[in-house]
Amino acid sequence: MIELLDEFYQDRKVPFDVRLHISSRGIYGAFAIINQGSKVIETLSPKEQEEKRLSYQKEMQEFSKFLKKEYFQK
Repeated sequence: MIELLDEFYQDRKVPFDVRLHISSRGIYGAFAIINQGSKVIETLSPKEQEEKRLSYQKEMQEFSKFLKKEYFQK
């Protein structure tokens, strides 16, 4: 998964908090892909939270499109 994120961000410039990263979950090797800023979003005003949420969602959608294009439409 790290290699996929490296490839996705090879030519992509986005703010640090929008970037996706891998977060481990539990003891069995499970993981989640989340935005860097998702853990501190609660510290923002409600308006800023909504703006960030939209940009975080957009980044996840772009990563999904990347995966579909590169690995599922060949």
